[in-house]
Amino acid sequence: MESSLLRSKKDKIITGVCGGIAEHFKIDPIVIRVVFVVLILLVIFSQLF
Repeated sequence: MESSLLRSKKDKIITGVCGGIAEHFKIDPIVIRVVFVVLILLVIFSQLF
């Protein structure tokens, strides 16, 4: 059975969502956070122009 996506219990910056995704894919949470911030900025700037 595959594991499901869950919020991280140990890596709880902003409720542990990015930490939970990182645990699921077995990568560093910093990578997920940077990707998340870049995507948010792209969405914000695409709405301005």
